[in-house]
This record gives sequence, C-alpha cells and structure tokens, in this order.
Amino acid sequence: MARDVCVVIVHGINTDAAGYSARYQQRVKNALPKPLRQHVFFAEVFWAEHLRDRQRAYLSNAEKSGLRYSRWRKLAMQALGDAAAYQKTQWVRNSSYYTVQQRVLAKLQELETMNSARPVIFVGHSLGCHVISTLAWDIHTVKAMTQADIDAQPDEDWRRFATDIRNGSQMVRLDTFAGLITLGNNMPLFTFTFGPERVFPITRPRAPEVSPAFPGPVLPPVLAEGARWVNIYSPNDLLGYPMKCLNEAYRNEARLADIAERVEGPLGFIAPLNAYDAHVKYWTNRRVVRESAKLIREVIEAP
Repeated sequence: MARDVCVVIVHGINTDAAGYSARYQQRVKNALPKPLRQHVFFAEVFWAEHLRDRQRAYLSNAEKSGLRYSRWRKLAMQALGDAAAYQKTQWVRNSSYYTVQQRVLAKLQELETMNSARPVIFVGHSLGCHVISTLAWDIHTVKAMTQADIDAQPDEDWRRFATDIRNGSQMVRLDTFAGLITLGNNMPLFTFTFGPERVFPITRPRAPEVSPAFPGPVLPPVLAEGARWVNIYSPNDLLGYPMKCLNEAYRNEARLADIAERVEGPLGFIAPLNAYDAHVKYWTNRRVVRESAKLIREVIEAP
C-alpha cells in the first residue's frame, strides 16, 4: 500500500523569493507514476529575505560609489554573505543561524498538522544542504539532553528552542527523516575549522547508545534500511562538492552516493558561464529530477 511522504525543500544562494522550487516540484511529480503523485506533499522553506534586503541595500550603496553590478558579484555576495550570516552564536536572539533553523521547523510544524508520522525527505541546494545537516545535528544533540541539561543553559531563547524540540512531534524531532537529496553541496567548506578527523556524517550517532540523526529512529524497519542520501554536484560547480572524499567515515558510508552531473549543459568553451550555471541550474536538470523521483518513489512504495 502506498504511503504519503513529505518533501521539504531548503534553498541556498541565488534565491530571492518564494516559489524558487516550483518547476522542480512539478517535474518531479511528472516523473512519478500518476497513481503515486497524490502521495507527495511538497513544502518549500524560504529563509533569506532578511539577508537579501541587507545585501541589496549594501550593493545599491556600493553602486552609487562606482562599483559595477554583475550576476557574478551577486553570486559572490550571497555565497559569502549567507555563509557568514549562518554562524552559530551564543545568543539565539542575535543569530541568523537560529532564525533560519526556525523557518525550517515552522514548515515541519505546518506539515505535522496533516500527519506527524509521515516520512520526511529533505532536498537542499547550496547552503541549504548545510542548513539541513546542522539542524539534524542540533536536533540530535537536543534529543540526547535531559531537561536538566537544557535548563542549565544561560540563554532563555535557546532553552525555549530546545524544549520545543524535546516536546515536539515525531516530524519536528526528525524521527521520520527518511531521505536526503543535496544539490551543489558546499558542506565540505564548513569543515575546515574542525579538521576532517572531527567531522562525521549525520548517519553516525554522537554516542553508541543513541540512534543517529538519519535515518529517523521511528521509521518502519524497511524504510530505515533503505534510507539514502543522494549528493549531486557538477564538476564545474565551484561551490558544489562530493562528500565521500571528505574522510573515511563519509567514504565508507553506504547510505551516501555522490553523483557527478553537468547540470549546466553544453556551454563548451565559455568557462565562466559554465561555472556560474553549474551552481544555479540544479532545479531543472533531468538527472536531478530523475534521482529525486526515484528516491521519493522508494519511500512511497516500500512495503
């Protein structure tokens, strides 16, 4: 019997408004057999509006000083600006990191009103891949804490954030996390502070006695066993990378598959356009759509 599945999409750079994944959603649905399409529920997270306003304001002022605007400058501004903003700070109130995470959690809370036990597949692009990974790790950490541990933290806003997760539904706690698709993944760029020996995939638990962040611990055994992470990157994408070469833990992770795909198309000798399009054209690439539909179908049809 087919089961319903929620697909939560989290953007990265080159995204200025909601609706960025509309064509992706439609193409993925079209790639599924007609009887299965009714079982897919897409939810799009748009988190960047407060950052985009600040970035646009700065660029506008800079242009008045003679700085020339280009799509390359916009890409660099968002790539560096978003990454710089998405840094964990001691106080939640002063942190874009928690603002972004709360946008994702709010979307999960919307979905849980339908059925909080539905399997969830995350799709991330660019910085969105890092957002999903860090949220999964943070929720994993909170679930391993006692209420006394949480109460001992100095930030009242963080205590509220953590308590909401501990008391949340299965969906909010990512207990039904069943699949992950990352596109133009820049997660390796965030590992250099720690070094590869201290970086582990979300498929590994923090301690032997607890479940990993992915797959979710309450999934039926057939879904837990089949849970997969598909990482698609273009070799010409300067901001997208494979994951298995990061360290031994990633290299030996059977759930993870790196797929090299030229999403930018046959631009030939125009190298700068290759590099730009390689990062921004994942959403409509045929291989991306096909791999996404395949993973979604596996979850829907798993016995």
